[in-house]
Amino acid sequence: KVLHAIYNREIARVVVGATNRTPVSALQGTNQAHRIIAEIMAEGALTLSQEGTVLYCNPAFARLLCRPLEQVIGARFAGWVGAEDQTRCAAWLANATKPCWTAVQLVRGDGAAMPVQLAASRFVGVDLPGVICVIVSDLTERERRVALEVEQQAARAREEALREREAKLTRINAELAEEKSRMMVLCAELNERARQLK
Repeated sequence: KVLHAIYNREIARVVVGATNRTPVSALQGTNQAHRIIAEIMAEGALTLSQEGTVLYCNPAFARLLCRPLEQVIGARFAGWVGAEDQTRCAAWLANATKPCWTAVQLVRGDGAAMPVQLAASRFVGVDLPGVICVIVSDLTERERRVALEVEQQAARAREEALREREAKLTRINAELAEEKSRMMVLCAELNERARQLK
């Protein structure tokens, strides 16, 4: 019911317990404009508790994960991080006392891995102790462009190597042709001398 109310904007404030027993407030009515911006932005946006639980996420982040909002909110963020990036993600969250960035692979609901950049910073509001704000940027297109550029560079390198090889073969063929001409002249001279000796 709480998740349904959050999703449908039926409540303006949620209070959850924090490790220091100070309530954490989220979805405040005074932040309505920021919530609207977060919900329409293309990048994923979410807030995490100190333990890494997703307190809020915008529709864009849910779409990145190919999951409905109600399955994302309340889940542990680490559950979406690839196994090879778990240590890096934990270190990144531990350093979120100041703005920090990292790149990891998220595992989508369909099982596909998706490269993303994570930017995090803690809220500075007095009633939001320990809550981390996270922006998630999909790097799939950027990595595709990088891979394409690498492939194009490799193709250009192969073409250049082929041109150099062809040029070398042309030089060798020219040298062989020249040597053949010299040999033919020499053979003609030898034949002429042999004829004269007879």
